[in-house]
Amino acid sequence: GYTLADRVGRYDEAEALFVEALGEHTRLLGEDSAATIFSKTSLAYTYQQQRRYEEAKRLFEEVLPPSEKVLGPNHVQTVTLIGALGEVCKELGLADEAAEYFAESRERYGGRVEDGELHPTSLDAMSNQAVILLNQEKFEEALPILKQVLELSRNTQGPENPQTLISVHNLGAVYLRLGKPELAHPLFLEALEGERKALGETHPNTLASLQDYATNCFRIPSEVDNGVEALKQMVRLHKEHSGDNSHPLAFAYAGLRKWLPQLGREDELAEIDRLLTGDVDWPRDRTHSLIARGATWSYFDGAQPPADFMDVNFVDTGWSSGAAPLGYNDDKLATIIGFGGDGSNKHRTACFRLVFQAERVDEIEQLKFRLRYDDLAEIYLNGKKVASGEQGRNSDRLAEELYYAIQADPAELVDGSNVLAVAISQANPSSSDLIFDLELEALAAEPVTETTE
Repeated sequence: GYTLADRVGRYDEAEALFVEALGEHTRLLGEDSAATIFSKTSLAYTYQQQRRYEEAKRLFEEVLPPSEKVLGPNHVQTVTLIGALGEVCKELGLADEAAEYFAESRERYGGRVEDGELHPTSLDAMSNQAVILLNQEKFEEALPILKQVLELSRNTQGPENPQTLISVHNLGAVYLRLGKPELAHPLFLEALEGERKALGETHPNTLASLQDYATNCFRIPSEVDNGVEALKQMVRLHKEHSGDNSHPLAFAYAGLRKWLPQLGREDELAEIDRLLTGDVDWPRDRTHSLIARGATWSYFDGAQPPADFMDVNFVDTGWSSGAAPLGYNDDKLATIIGFGGDGSNKHRTACFRLVFQAERVDEIEQLKFRLRYDDLAEIYLNGKKVASGEQGRNSDRLAEELYYAIQADPAELVDGSNVLAVAISQANPSSSDLIFDLELEALAAEPVTETTE
């Protein structure tokens, strides 16, 4: 069971073996035997790895008294149990209880030295206690603990050890929140450079250090340019490795929208937009607008959208109409639509229709939609689905700003009147907001005459 859980991560199989061992040890040796204590502890750790925190907490609490009695209150396994209880309480949001366990674990080890080195569990207990204090915004209390942790970690684990670098980052975070960016700056830089070398630039620890480094740079006037470069790195790395479903990506983009215009670097912002939206510039003399942003759309915001709303001959005269952007719960809207009144059970889909004109369509080589939306989009041209998009559940802040490029085949386009229909759906019925706007461009060999009804 230990091998399955600790070495290969096969926790379900390990759980079954630990349950069997615990039953046999309890039956043959009793509750207070060392073997029973070990089996119950192993099962609790397995629950913890499976994120079954309530069950893990119950078992850790059960096994702690016999561990203290049989092994001793300061035995490494007993103190490790106390630290594990702190970890589980932290995951369950029991901050005060977690802090007490971490403090107790730290006190029992008391900086204990074994074979000339500080035992790692003591450092873990101190670090965890400091992190709890950080989460509780008790920065002054966390500061001396983090200083001690960093000094001990550098001396016992080395300056390039990933755990040491976490301590460097955490100390910088305290200084940042205490309004001392000059003291935080070299610490974030040390953590960032060390983690890039030890863990790679896409490791979560490295990306977290990069974000805090960027944030801190904007607190120091002479470091603003470095902050901008850090945000640009964040955009590139998160776009390549996390996709659009990334709150750090939204954070970085918002920072760039704020700072690049102030620095007179708007052209760089346009490049960032193209990277995020997948847009590619077409030759201007061959690019023609078929639908402009802010056009007036007919829309349906009821509970059950008509199944044939995309058909060319569908009659939408009973629908409402309004200028884009359309949606709800967003301060950038031109038209507010309904969602059913129940904020926890909103209508899942809103439908939009627009008639536009095009000529000489045989010369059109490609269509490009630029779509501002969240979360899901389906686009129909003259009754045929021609494009779709999915932003995901975590990209709302980006969707509020960006127009995502989606290219489509122009085969369904006809001379004269064309009908474009769009369905915008929420990823879940409690989604906070909805936004929709669209523009349509055509790439052609010759100019195309167009108007929008």
